Amino acid sequence: NTGTLAAGPKCLTPGGIIDMDCTPFACGDQLNITIIGNHACNEGAPDYDQCTYDTVLIGNQCWLKENLNIGTIVTGVTTQTNNSILEKYCYNNNAINPNPLSNDGGCDTDGGLYQWNEMMQYSTTESIQGVCPNGWHIPSDAEQNTLDQFVHNTTCDANRSGYDCAYALDKLRTGGSSHFEGLFTGLRDISGVFGYRLAGAWFWSSTMSGADAWNRLLDGNPGIRRHLDFQTYGFPVRCLED
Repeated sequence: NTGTLAAGPKCLTPGGIIDMDCTPFACGDQLNITIIGNHACNEGAPDYDQCTYDTVLIGNQCWLKENLNIGTIVTGVTTQTNNSILEKYCYNNNAINPNPLSNDGGCDTDGGLYQWNEMMQYSTTESIQGVCPNGWHIPSDAEQNTLDQFVHNTTCDANRSGYDCAYALDKLRTGGSSHFEGLFTGLRDISGVFGYRLAGAWFWSSTMSGADAWNRLLDGNPGIRRHLDFQTYGFPVRCLED
């Protein structure tokens, strides 16, 4: 073998047996993340990352079923920068949510919030890996539309700036039949203030337009809102399998 073996699944390779499970990933399996870029996933202090994620197949797309929560925590008033440190915001600056039933929020229940450039890791290429794990990427506006259309189950306007796909909302939100589990996590606004928890969920795409980027909003209105917002907002991230 290639070293000391511990109890558990093993992987047989041409070079010998290695101490890991190499069973092919199938959508619906849990995804384990050990590192993204140079950030090692750390479920303890100070990062309180989430290293294991549920996944869900919706149509032909495999999505993370939970918001990404990995990175070094920075406060809401701090701009995330291209400094070789993967950074995230936690709602109300709470790594751990002190009261999941209130508006307090926190990375452990809600996932992290990311400015667009940080999420993209300072690239402007659509569908790039960005802050997602290997084999996954930031969905493009078109890929988000594929999700909208499939769940809506009839045609809605892919080029809208506003609400459409009315049947999709209840299916994509927490407890919906698609099992996407779109938690209403709120956002970090461009001045560094957190708000709208339990009122809405914004999800970045990798598609930009000038200083803005396209995103999807789930809230109390009928339908899914497609909209441009400043890239300096902090929104949740859902990764899509390559």
